[in-house]
Amino acid sequence: MCDLVPICEQALPNQELSVPFVRFRVGNPRFDVLAAQILWRGNKSAWRKFATLYGMDPELSKWDEHLISGRILAAYERLLLGNSELLSATYSHWWSSFSISWFRLMAHFFEFDSFTLYDAFTAWIGISNVFPRDLLTFEFLVPSSSSQKMLVRLCAHETCHFYFYGKLLESFPNRRKYLLGSRRLWVISEMLVPLIFATESSRAILGPQPFSTYACSQLQLDNARPLVELRMKEKLSFPQLLAAIEGLTIGES
Repeated sequence: MCDLVPICEQALPNQELSVPFVRFRVGNPRFDVLAAQILWRGNKSAWRKFATLYGMDPELSKWDEHLISGRILAAYERLLLGNSELLSATYSHWWSSFSISWFRLMAHFFEFDSFTLYDAFTAWIGISNVFPRDLLTFEFLVPSSSSQKMLVRLCAHETCHFYFYGKLLESFPNRRKYLLGSRRLWVISEMLVPLIFATESSRAILGPQPFSTYACSQLQLDNARPLVELRMKEKLSFPQLLAAIEGLTIGES
C-alpha cells in the first residue's frame, strides 16, 4: 500500500492501468424523474415549486411516470439540449483537475488493488437539485446550474459512495440485496463522505468541504473522525474501520 503524504504528488500507477473518469451526458430523464418522485413523496413544498417551474401539476395526487418523463424531456429540449456539448465539456474540464488524485485517494482508503474501480462513472446533467444515484451502474445526477465548486463536491461525494458500495459488493458478492438495502450501511456511507472530506488528504485535493450530514448526528461524526484518521494512516484496515463505525450506529437496521 502506498503512503499518502502528500497524496497529490505521488507518481501515477503503472501506465497499463486505465484511469477512471466521470463522463458528463445530457438527455436521459431517468434521474430527474427519480428526483421529482423523491420531492413528490417527501417534500410537497419543493415538489410544488419544481412542478410549477416545469409545467407539471403541483397538486398531482397519483404518480404518473410517463407524464413526468415527458415534461422533463420537454424541459431538456428548452433548456439543455442546445448547450449539451458545452455543458459536458465545461463539467469535464472542471472535474479533470481533481479526478486522478481523488480516485487514488478512494482506492487507498477503500483498499482497492489499483486506483481504478471501473473505467468510468456517468453524471447525467439535469434540472433537479436533488441528486439520485444508481449504486450498480455508477450513475448520478448533477444540476445544469452547478458552479465549479458544487460540481467538484458532487462528483467527489457520489464517487465516494460508489467506492464504498463497490468494495462491499466485491467482498460479499452473494449479499447484494442486503448490502444495497441496509439502512445502517447507507448511514455509514453518508457518514464517510464528510469524514473523508475532513481529512488532510482530501483537503489537499478538494479544499475545505462541509463537515455535516443529514444521516446521523454531529456527535456520531465527531466520534468517528479519529477512526477515519487512523484508516488514512493505515493503522486500521477498512474492515476494521467499518466494524468500529458500525458500533456507533447501533439502532439502525
